[in-house]
Amino acid sequence: MKKISQKILLLLTAAITIAGCKKDFQDRYVNPNKPTAVQPSLLLTGIMNKMLEAPAGQNDRTNQYQLQNNSYFGNNQYNFGSGTNYYATLTDVQNMEILSATAGEVNPYGAMGKFFRAYFFTKMSLQMGDIPMSQALQGAKLLTPVYDAQKTIFINSLDLLEQANADLTELISKGNATISGDIYFNNNLKVNYLPGDIIHVPHVPTIQKSRPIACDNANAVLLNLDKHRHFVFVHDKTPFAAKKDMLVGRGTVTQPHRIKFMELHFNNPLCDVGQVNKKGGNANWLKPKLSITGHLLYKFILSLEGNDVATNLKWIMSSNSVAVMPRPKYETWFMEGKLIPDFHYIMIKDDFSDLDEKISYYLAHTDKAQQIAKNANKYVAQFFDKDKEDIIALLVLQKYFKYTSQLNENAE
Repeated sequence: MKKISQKILLLLTAAITIAGCKKDFQDRYVNPNKPTAVQPSLLLTGIMNKMLEAPAGQNDRTNQYQLQNNSYFGNNQYNFGSGTNYYATLTDVQNMEILSATAGEVNPYGAMGKFFRAYFFTKMSLQMGDIPMSQALQGAKLLTPVYDAQKTIFINSLDLLEQANADLTELISKGNATISGDIYFNNNLKVNYLPGDIIHVPHVPTIQKSRPIACDNANAVLLNLDKHRHFVFVHDKTPFAAKKDMLVGRGTVTQPHRIKFMELHFNNPLCDVGQVNKKGGNANWLKPKLSITGHLLYKFILSLEGNDVATNLKWIMSSNSVAVMPRPKYETWFMEGKLIPDFHYIMIKDDFSDLDEKISYYLAHTDKAQQIAKNANKYVAQFFDKDKEDIIALLVLQKYFKYTSQLNENAE
């Protein structure tokens, strides 16, 4: 009995000593290089980065291509896996709002916090249905929050958006309320904007992603929109000489010019081309989808325009393969209208009648084909400097505001 009492006493002494050591260690160990508090502007950067949905691999690109070209019906959701957990990002949003509240008045960070809460909760609910919202973000205080119905989440999100709209309206009425450190234009400036695949020139100066080349297109002002779908580049490790001596192509075949190409060249021994859409086109042309990596095994890659520009042209021109296409009719921020035939790409006729002649010529003169690939690589390289691209985009906007009489000559 005496030994048992001694053991118990020893354990209690050890526990007290460990607790004391732990407290002393925590008090003494403070990392001076690790911040314990941040400004709302620093939290905002991370939150906005989490809103970005950039392709993370071939599966993402395939899903994105399928939805945007084959299976888009209104605003339906197509879920190819589990939903995304944004609660860590929402914790940053919550902290940004708490920090912004110290200002004692309506401010941009508080207003944007309401918008972000509505955005991320709605996004998660669209993917997963019922999720915690009303009792979420309480940490260890509440480890099992209730799941709110999707309808409730949507109603609460609409209310948050109304609050954000009211706050932003008040900020705009006060003048140039801004977010610290961001480059910005005055709040009273306006733009005319056309989203999506645009192939006409509007009657007034308009910001858009694409425009026709062969006309007076000055009113169609281009910015690098939808960049994470269109501006995809590759690092091609396969030299041109090691690639297959054929033209490869996969795509949605619904437009008349794509149908015509398939009618002429689906059975062409120089081509490995196929249709990926099961609705429309011709069922006899169906072939399995091919990854970008799979395309890069061939010397020549077909690049046909669709609704506007050819989406694959950018990554083809960044590779060691050569793009084969007619002269482009539409252009984007990539300046397709500046491309030189048989210098940046192999040009074929609009009716595709000279395809065999062109492919055969460059198979016999591979040095010239490789030079085209090098020229294309050099052209693409001008878009790699993100800071430079952002500055040019801001200058385009500045000129837009100037020539729409919203900025004076001396505006910075």
